[in-house]
Amino acid sequence: MSEEKDFQQFFGKHADSYAHSSSHASGSDLQEFLRMMAPKSTDVCLDMATGTGFTAAEFATKCEKVIALDGTEQMLDKAKKLAEEKNLKNMEFVVSTVEKTPLKDNSVDLVTCRRAAHHFHDKREFLSECRRVLKAGGKLGIVDMIRNEDDFHDIRNKMEIARDSSHFYAPKISEWRKMVEENGFTIITLEEMEEPYTYAKWLSPIVEGGDEDAKAKDIILSEGKDDLLRAGFDRDKMTFSKKRMILVASRI
Repeated sequence: MSEEKDFQQFFGKHADSYAHSSSHASGSDLQEFLRMMAPKSTDVCLDMATGTGFTAAEFATKCEKVIALDGTEQMLDKAKKLAEEKNLKNMEFVVSTVEKTPLKDNSVDLVTCRRAAHHFHDKREFLSECRRVLKAGGKLGIVDMIRNEDDFHDIRNKMEIARDSSHFYAPKISEWRKMVEENGFTIITLEEMEEPYTYAKWLSPIVEGGDEDAKAKDIILSEGKDDLLRAGFDRDKMTFSKKRMILVASRI
């Protein structure tokens, strides 16, 4: 299955679950992201991989215009419905991949991407596209899960792929810093957040009892206890400590 068909199949199937996800809708990272990005009323914002539109809708209350872009039409349909419910008239919806968008060069003031970049196969191409569409001095903001620096066996990514075949790779925060700086940005601020998850909450929208659950539990049983702890998973309690970064950078 191609990369594009892979994520379209997963998110098309689970669009309704994401539309009702309280974590995506009102997680503490969203308000912190908004604060750190400090959008202005004259800003045009592009929300990459918008999903069901929670981040785009929040920024639309602060910006002149928000372009909500996603590669899955079912997810964008949920985002459109959210905009209607919130009576947001300043949102535009675009079906596109994040690596090659139809936007013009130097056309937006902000680019945002929340809880999606771990799905991108070519993060450098994504960053290059962000730089292309941003005006000089414009801001890029990324919120995403990160792999622990001492997760030596890459257990975090193995488990995420077991749960969701469209997951590709969640880098370490040090990897993100290097990629962003090498692709024409200066980092303004970079913060790390941590959120506890039960196993069932982490697995959602997948439910226990299926193939994905079995694959994840095989990893939990086969990896060493200390290695799991370094990856943020406590096998005794069946709990995760999920780390996310919030990165804000300026286009050079």
